[in-house]
This record gives sequence, C-alpha cells and structure tokens, in this order.
Amino acid sequence: IVKNGKKTSTITLLKIMEMPAYLELQKQRFYCKSCDSHFTAKSNIVDAHCFISNKTKLAVLDKAQEYRSQKSIAKSCLVSSMTVSRVINQAASDVGQSSFDALPEHLMMDEFKSVKNVIGKMSFIYADAVSHRIVDVVADRKLKSLKDHFYRYSLKLRQKVKTVT
Repeated sequence: IVKNGKKTSTITLLKIMEMPAYLELQKQRFYCKSCDSHFTAKSNIVDAHCFISNKTKLAVLDKAQEYRSQKSIAKSCLVSSMTVSRVINQAASDVGQSSFDALPEHLMMDEFKSVKNVIGKMSFIYADAVSHRIVDVVADRKLKSLKDHFYRYSLKLRQKVKTVT
C-alpha cells in the first residue's frame, strides 16, 4: 500500500456566531499494488462519501424535535430541506420496529411529551438499563396500551427481566 495523493472535501459545519462555517478536509488517498485498488482514509468528522458533518446531522435531529418546518431547519443548519428529510428518515429507520423476540434483563423506562397526533400527547419509552440502547417507543402511556405492547413478548422473555427502573 502506497500513498496516492490527497482528496480535498468541503465539509458543511454548524454556524459559528451566525456565520456559515466550512472545513476544507484533506483525506489521504491510497493505492494497493497487490489488488490494484484505490481507497481513501476515513474521518470521524463525516461519514464516507458525505459532505455534511456528523455534528450538523445531530443538530438537524435536535431541531427536528421542536415544532419547526423542514425548510426552517434546513436554513438554520445550512443544508437542503431534502437533506433534513433524509437525516430524519435515517434516524427513524435506525430506531426501527421491535421484533418482540428479545427483551433485556434490566429495563429502564420513562414517559415524554410527544407530537400532537399521539393519543394523550404522552408516549412511553423503554431501554436497556446496561447499554442505554432504546428498545422501543410506545405511542401511548396508558396501562391498556402498555399491557397490549408487552403481551406481544412471550411469557418466557418477560419472566427473564430482572429489574425495571
């Protein structure tokens, strides 16, 4: 493997003192003589093949929690409204739907104010108390909804839960 030049990318960052900020990131390119392929060094600032910083994507998700339009979020984060839509959709797919075939031994739970179209305006969230990974979000915090949700797990899985906090 030998060095094979650099690739310069202009990365969109968050605003600094309400001024647009960009980073000229130079990534080292490499060439492998044995397999005759090229590849580029990776950075923790941006994902591969992306020109928007990870912190900017987190800011988009943070602002998406407020009652704001995609256009407003896009303008404040210096990205397009399509990018806002992609970031939100990616985050939603990462949370995913529970398969009801695994339940952690130690659960932690909470309720939170959610969007207006949810019954009761409060939702229920539960996560693994050890890894802090979200298991699922239930749209309603009422006892009937929670029972219906947890009864989808087998009795054997529910009995394996040791603590609930």
